[in-house]
Amino acid sequence: MLHGFGEGAGITGVAILAESHISIHTWPELDYIALDVFMWGACDPNLSLSVFRACFMPQKERVSLHVRGQDSSP
Repeated sequence: MLHGFGEGAGITGVAILAESHISIHTWPELDYIALDVFMWGACDPNLSLSVFRACFMPQKERVSLHVRGQDSSP
């Protein structure tokens, strides 16, 4: 599901996955994208990074991992 905020404005979207979800928020006026990849169990969200890098070709990035719940494995 994507929601656009008008021509030249950003978008917000969510992809629902069996393991959890991915969300994206864009601010074209700031040349900025925020992606959230939420996974559970044996899934590794770091495996999605190469796909996003190839798609968006960021000049710089910041990646952070936040472990939630009782399972402390990423």
